[in-house]
Order: sequence, then structure tokens, then C-alpha cells
Amino acid sequence: MDAAATVAHAGGSESSLTSLADVFADPKAYDGRTLTIRGEAIGEIVRAQGELWVQLNDDPYTRKSIAEGGAAQGQNVSISVVLPRQDANLIEYFGDFHTKGDIIEVTGRFNAICEEHGGETDFHASSVRVVSRGYRISHPLDVPMAVASILALLLAGTLAAVRRHVISRPGFKRKGW
Repeated sequence: MDAAATVAHAGGSESSLTSLADVFADPKAYDGRTLTIRGEAIGEIVRAQGELWVQLNDDPYTRKSIAEGGAAQGQNVSISVVLPRQDANLIEYFGDFHTKGDIIEVTGRFNAICEEHGGETDFHASSVRVVSRGYRISHPLDVPMAVASILALLLAGTLAAVRRHVISRPGFKRKGW
């Protein structure tokens, strides 16, 4: 969605989703505005200075991970979100290598330079809604690759043993190596 697709109403609130790519393309235009953003909750809830934070990832991987056959595309855009304490427990799955995180929709204030948090760029959520639940990602064993790896390891070990045996023979002279 481009910036023009987001319509502002009186009071600075937004009527539709705003992509983080648009926000970071022109942060001054969005600074201090109430927006609704969507993305995958990644990492874990962080407790710092009495607040709860989550990292929200808004990129093509939030739709389909590479492990699930998604292609590497677009840009990786994320933001730190300060959560209302009552909403932090809504998030069950956090994205990592083994898990697809919950897709959440967050409404709140974007801060290009947050005075409360030392000038960091962040998002202060006033409400959180889970759009879809995350899940565990299976990483099945690639049997042909495992067999090839074991054979390569055995070959390397055999070659190292042969080399050591040849070099240790009496009368062996190294020729430039």
C-alpha cells in the first residue's frame, strides 16, 4: 500500500492499514500520527523500564516464509512496538527459525524520534488485534543431502589419513608444499 492509499481523518487517525515500508520511506510525514500497522510478532516480549515491547516485522516473509516455499523478495522492515500491558498476552507465537509468529494488527502512534525512549524510532500501541495465529514450522530432514554430507565427511577423513600416512613415511621429502 502506498502512502496515498492511507486516508487521514480529523484528529490524525488513519482509516486503513499503513505499511511500514511507506512509513520508513517518509518518517517525518507520519511522525506523531495515529496509524494501524500489521505484521508478524517476532522474537519475544521484552520487558524494559516497566514497559512491554514486541518487534513487529512487516515484509513479504510475514505471508509465507522461505521454509514454507516463499521467495526472497522485497525489503525487511520492522519496528519496536510498546504494547498495552493487557494486550501483550494476546500474542502466543513469536517468529523465529522454527516458528511462524502471530500476525497482529496494531493501532497507535508512530514516533520518528521518540522523546520518551531516547530518540528511538518506535510505535506506541493503543490496541492490538491478532489477525492470524502463528504455528510451528517443520524442517524435514533432507535425506539425500544428509547422505551426501556423511559421504563427503568420510572421504575427507580418508584423504587426511592417507596424507598423514604418506608424509610420515621415512625418506618422504616435501616438494614445495
